[in-house]
Amino acid sequence: MEKQEKSGKIEDKVQQQEDAVLKTATQFFADELLGFLGIEGEVTQIAPTELVRLELRKRYLDFNLVMGDGTWKHFEFQSTDEGVAGLKRFRSYEAVASEQYGVEITTYVLYSGNIKRPITELTEGINTYRVYPIIMKNWSAEEYFEKLRKKKEAGLPFTKTDLLPLTLCMLMGGRMPAKDRVKGAFLYTREAKEVGSQERQKIEAMIYAMATKFLEEADLEEMKEVVRMTELGRMLMNDGIAEGMEKGIEKGMEKGMEQRSLQIARNLIGCISEELIAEKTGLALEKVRELKKEKENESEREL
Repeated sequence: MEKQEKSGKIEDKVQQQEDAVLKTATQFFADELLGFLGIEGEVTQIAPTELVRLELRKRYLDFNLVMGDGTWKHFEFQSTDEGVAGLKRFRSYEAVASEQYGVEITTYVLYSGNIKRPITELTEGINTYRVYPIIMKNWSAEEYFEKLRKKKEAGLPFTKTDLLPLTLCMLMGGRMPAKDRVKGAFLYTREAKEVGSQERQKIEAMIYAMATKFLEEADLEEMKEVVRMTELGRMLMNDGIAEGMEKGIEKGMEKGMEQRSLQIARNLIGCISEELIAEKTGLALEKVRELKKEKENESEREL
């Protein structure tokens, strides 16, 4: 029993750190990458994502940013072309989030380089739904890493500007394997001593977040040793989660997802049908009905 409690505490700690890393990545995306991608507008705060999430994925990654005019920009990352199914998912997400928070939402989709001509518009009935595509197929991962290699060989220092594209290397075109891109991104960031430690940690957080989205589980395991040697890895180790990392990144995430499924279901009750909630969250229909009953009882007590 004591061993199970200890294991649970470790996994909770891992999940807390995962959330902290993703929060850092979101802030970095807002502060640095919006301008890099040519997207205009002032970000005033980070908006919630999981409370209205309609589909849970083990390697799920999206950002919601509140802009200066009060609207939201929703960013999705796509490694495979979901086609019409993806557009319908984005449309459903926007509809529920817009109703819950009373805001206008525009979705931007960052497509990996292997997606050449994504479907970005869907017409059903009298309505047409669109997303803004950001396609990085014209960026070559091989050429970019070769540029960094030559700069290193010349003894020139890396700048923050050099490192920014590393956070999006998974989206670039080219045949360079995904795990080699992540490994190279971490190694070059670690060597950029001229860039401040805090800035390197933010960049590493974004690389890490992208890795959990695009890498397979086996490749993530291979990356553990590389992560340990980074500023981000040292931060995680210093916070006492070394044992948790040994168990693999995905174990901590799975526990968090279970709790998020329950929270998402609670927030969607009354917005969509119980059956659809069960389908999208993976919870049993009976569990959804229990949550609905609990929510109704809470409302009655408040009255």
